[in-house]
Amino acid sequence: MYVSGVVNCWSVVYTHQSICAVKGSSVDLGCSYSYPSNVIVTETFWHKPEIMEDLSKKGEYKNRVKYLGNKDSDCALKIEDLQESDSGEYRFRFLTNDTSGMFSGVPGITLSVSNLQVEMTPTTVTEGQSVTLTCSTSCPGDTNPTYIWYQTRQPVTNQHTISYDTLTLSSVSKTDAGRYSCALRGHEDHPSPSVCVLDCWSVVYTHQSICAVKGSSVDLGCSFSYPNNVTVTETFWHKPKIMEDLSKKGEYAKRVKYLGNKDSDCALRIEDLRESDSGEYQFRFLTNDTSGKFSGIPGITLSVSILQVEMSPTTVTEGQSVTLTCRPTCDTGAKPTFAWYKNSKPVANQPPTTMTINTVKNTDSGSYSCAVQGHENNTSPAVALIVQYSPKNTSASISPSGNIVEGDSVTLTCSSDANPPVHNYTWYNINRGETTLESGQNHSISNISSQDIGQYYCRATNLVGSSNSTLLSIDVFYSPKNTSASISPSGNIVEGDSVTLTCSSDANPPVHNYTWYKVNSRETTLGSGQNHPINNISSEDTGQYYCRVENSVGSIDSVVLYVNVFYRPKNTLLVVSPLNETPTGHSVTLTCNSDANPPVHTYTWYKKTGDDSVHEVSANNRTLTLVSGDGGLYYCVAHNQYGSHNSSAIEVTFSDALEDALASKTLLNVWTLMNVYISTCALCYTLRLCQIVTLPLCEQGDSGPVCDDIAAVPMTSDPKQRVDSGDEDDVQYASVQFKARNKDKAPDCTATQPHVQEKEEDVTYASVNICRPSSGGNQ
Repeated sequence: MYVSGVVNCWSVVYTHQSICAVKGSSVDLGCSYSYPSNVIVTETFWHKPEIMEDLSKKGEYKNRVKYLGNKDSDCALKIEDLQESDSGEYRFRFLTNDTSGMFSGVPGITLSVSNLQVEMTPTTVTEGQSVTLTCSTSCPGDTNPTYIWYQTRQPVTNQHTISYDTLTLSSVSKTDAGRYSCALRGHEDHPSPSVCVLDCWSVVYTHQSICAVKGSSVDLGCSFSYPNNVTVTETFWHKPKIMEDLSKKGEYAKRVKYLGNKDSDCALRIEDLRESDSGEYQFRFLTNDTSGKFSGIPGITLSVSILQVEMSPTTVTEGQSVTLTCRPTCDTGAKPTFAWYKNSKPVANQPPTTMTINTVKNTDSGSYSCAVQGHENNTSPAVALIVQYSPKNTSASISPSGNIVEGDSVTLTCSSDANPPVHNYTWYNINRGETTLESGQNHSISNISSQDIGQYYCRATNLVGSSNSTLLSIDVFYSPKNTSASISPSGNIVEGDSVTLTCSSDANPPVHNYTWYKVNSRETTLGSGQNHPINNISSEDTGQYYCRVENSVGSIDSVVLYVNVFYRPKNTLLVVSPLNETPTGHSVTLTCNSDANPPVHTYTWYKKTGDDSVHEVSANNRTLTLVSGDGGLYYCVAHNQYGSHNSSAIEVTFSDALEDALASKTLLNVWTLMNVYISTCALCYTLRLCQIVTLPLCEQGDSGPVCDDIAAVPMTSDPKQRVDSGDEDDVQYASVQFKARNKDKAPDCTATQPHVQEKEEDVTYASVNICRPSSGGNQ
């Protein structure tokens, strides 16, 4: 309580204790507060009694409340678009940097949201009479409010007399029949309930509210009327905004009886009353007119009374006197006799209405309740009579129990034994530097994640003191995530190295299975284990790798890890291109092909001469073009940053007879076949398969081959005919002589044996010396 002249005290002062406002309007709740100068205000908010929740964060108030104050002294609040449900008490609360520095203004401001009402004089009217309708509200509104009148939801025309808050209908006729309502100008969306003039629809209840004891029965009296030209087809009772017959709802089945008829009586009986039966009930009837349906609004409000024990005084210390009184929650009009219970056991020799305990002892502590005799199964909630002490036995629990999986929603609940009861619960997470989470006995965590793993505790506080709960550990299970595959050692990987692939993942419970896969043209399972070693890695190990991790919650694949294996050139081969005919002569193109990673950056061409020496003839070019006169033994060397590799050598020989033959079309086939032979045999040599090759000759365009002999020269190991970077014994050479025949004198090639030409002048020769590795030699 604020007392003038007291310095450094805590207070909240409201400009009004109660405020009344019309539905749909806005209201300002004026407020100011003070606190000691040595503290700092950290949080301010308005709340409803017993619920320490900021109104601005509640769905029904969101976007309708505006805090007009500050964190200094002003705490005014505006509520817009008022609704009937906004009626009630509002309190302001502020927190400070002092853990015990928190204060609420109690009691707060009571807000009443009023509806407009229409009063009709006289209450019944016939044609030709005059009637006056008056629009009123239970709140003192503006001195000169402006009202708008409606007839059957349509604005009333000027033919009627409207003066301030009244509407006068002179000499009522059938055109005036209907339901009339009013609204404040500017709040047309919130009209008053309507009244009936002349022949109209109505439902009249015998009581607006009824109170009955839990377990008993109650009758809801009701009558209804409607125009004479319609017939009632259906009648039923329902809850507001839910047009469902109560007799068809499971919680009311066999407990409700319609006592009325389809004429005018609409009474309803509800038996074996339950607390959940409390609320508003409305009667509705339908007619044979498709638009002829009507509900009596507002209906009857039923309050199912439960007994309550009132203890005086509410705070009891040992040696004091205490009186317990048993009262219904609403006035039933009866005076029942009560029975008393302590810890659910009957108390003997006690008065029927109140129980007084003089000189309270510790042994008098317990839970006291009462019941109406004859309804002992419906006892009141128990009231605890205990001596005053600070909270103890404070504990924190979590629900639901069992394993918690990421995405679940859980609730932490704080429990404590205290008198007076705990008025503030605060939650803390020590894994976040003992962060204060929120106030309230329950702390909900929706869509829980791994970030919520940690230890929690709650602090219970009452006017006497405070107590902390024991630590509550929360472990959140989740499927693997942040899964990655890595390789070590890092950096470039060279053929022959040994590397290890490692799979890493964040999972709870930990990963129990790792599986490795390689994906190139198809997916291959490599094995299991967090690490996958590759010893003496080769180019065949180049590719995409990933790992799959699993725990009891789920599984996930890592992103793909690309393993790139570098190696020096290998499988270096020479390919001879077809003959090119040019005006200046004839040429042959040699192409150097090699497999390397990174790709070959330099090609070097060498020619072996007759004196057993080797000369570099070209550098950096992948191809080498030879013309007449460039005959000899050639090979290429491919280089990258990890090494080099030599091709096999090819001997190219040009002769005058060959040059003459080259001028003819027939020899084109010879060179073509030579190229095929060289490429094929080079491959054979690589595979160590070729020994001696015999190649038939065919001319392009012939229906059959033009054949002749091919002289195969046995291999030689003469070092003078060998050029290679390897050992002297690694290479052998074979010379093959091709004979091209004159087409005009071509024999019949259909014979089984090759035909041998008798006249030497009809044949020209071309020789190509081809080298191959000896068995077991280097390529």
